[in-house]
Amino acid sequence: MVCWAGQRVKARQPTAGNGAPFFPYPHWSCGWGTTVSGVKVVQHAPRSGVIWSGTTTVRARPLPGSAHHGLLLITGSHGSDLSLPATDILVDWLDTLREWGYHRIRTSALSPSVADRLHDIGFTTVQDLVLLHREMNLPLPVAHENVGSISSLRLRAPYSLLQKSVLHHLLDIDRMSFGDNWCMDEKSFHEALTATHKTKIFVMKINGEIVGFIIVGVTSTNAFIQRLAVHPDARRTGVASQLLHTALTWIQKKHCTRVVVNTEILNHAAISLYSHFDFSNMEHGLEVLERELT
Repeated sequence: MVCWAGQRVKARQPTAGNGAPFFPYPHWSCGWGTTVSGVKVVQHAPRSGVIWSGTTTVRARPLPGSAHHGLLLITGSHGSDLSLPATDILVDWLDTLREWGYHRIRTSALSPSVADRLHDIGFTTVQDLVLLHREMNLPLPVAHENVGSISSLRLRAPYSLLQKSVLHHLLDIDRMSFGDNWCMDEKSFHEALTATHKTKIFVMKINGEIVGFIIVGVTSTNAFIQRLAVHPDARRTGVASQLLHTALTWIQKKHCTRVVVNTEILNHAAISLYSHFDFSNMEHGLEVLERELT
């Protein structure tokens, strides 16, 4: 996803996307578990845990900055072939989330067929995303004239004090780009970095200061743009275009055949950027849903 300050997007999946495109979240080491009505529940920490229902796995955790507003991450939810459990099992999920102290829940990005099932139990759509892809056998457009310097960045937990400072700077840029309701925190940033087999962060510096970044991941021959954010003072200067060009060049070197990204359907600036790089619409988009639990 790409966003400039003042143009709200989502995140993810990936993520939120990200990181499954966007966010095929890794397994959690869990504490204790119970089974109720065919739902296997494992609590990992207060208001955080894993729910298994047959072949469906979902994870819940608080959204950044909101202890009682939760994020429900459904593995494979971007795919049209995912089959959710029966309605009574889905209702059991909501009961579990209430017991964990959530007042409101937001989903990861969902395919229309998955979203329809959750609409039936009271969820409403809060964000529509367009899903774009690019075949990597297409030539890249000519790169814009450099407005700064681009370099790769290595951030892996546990972070050093210097890495922590850089991470917080990136998260500040992300918050200014996506807003308080859709920005990443340290946990979701880490999830974006671990969602695919290989991940790269590229940053753009102008006068020694980071003004934008892109997170790109690769699994097998598929690549995913996990996040693209630019500081508001560096908007419309070619920063996003140069970061995307650098990421696609790296993807080419990894011998990927396709790259996928999502962005908000009304984010015309982002869609225009991706169109310039020969991205096109996939067969379906994605939806982010929310539901009150109180």
